[in-house]
Amino acid sequence: MLPQNAESTEPSPEPHFPRTPQDVSAVLDTLRRASAGRLTDELLKPILFHADYDCVHFVATSSKQSSRHSSGPTTLPEPYIETDTLMWLGDFDVPNKDGSAQRFNGRIRSIQIEATGRDQGWVGNRDGGAWSWFELGKTQAQQERKGWKWNLVGNMNWQDHQTSYHMDGDLSETDHELSAFLSTLRNGDRLSLIPMARFHSWSCNVSRGKIDVEIEVWR
Repeated sequence: MLPQNAESTEPSPEPHFPRTPQDVSAVLDTLRRASAGRLTDELLKPILFHADYDCVHFVATSSKQSSRHSSGPTTLPEPYIETDTLMWLGDFDVPNKDGSAQRFNGRIRSIQIEATGRDQGWVGNRDGGAWSWFELGKTQAQQERKGWKWNLVGNMNWQDHQTSYHMDGDLSETDHELSAFLSTLRNGDRLSLIPMARFHSWSCNVSRGKIDVEIEVWR
């Protein structure tokens, strides 16, 4: 089933368009036919880029409060939110109305990850480390996980976590491992946000989360 750019956890109040590469192809065809002169790809690329119409978004979001509590062992890696199955990475053909096909080449342009979380709000030993955190999961045949953000220790206040990953951006040393993890996403993968906790009485509470994978389908 084709993704609808609706949140996989909750419906999006503002769905993003285009929804599929076919939408992009239809707009390209309309622009070419509407122009008195020939519009080359070099002219069309910046038009679609600035209109944010050269990419498809795979978005998962939720504002439902949830908790993971540990009784000692590490909690099970149950996703709080998870995107639909990623598609249109690499070369693929998009059929035209006349029966011909256009060759598109997709890639991940950016990934936005957000979460609002906190631990249980108290701790007996503040020097014992932080055991309330979020992981990112990459699910296909086997699940791979990567530590993402840790909640402040013994803090009752909600804490905002955020990561913006841009394929063409400069990567700092602190971003290297996470960027390497995200750069290996392939067709068939799903990206998830996973609250985690370890050791007795520790918990990871989350009140909001969002993942937005932007796939540039025409470039």
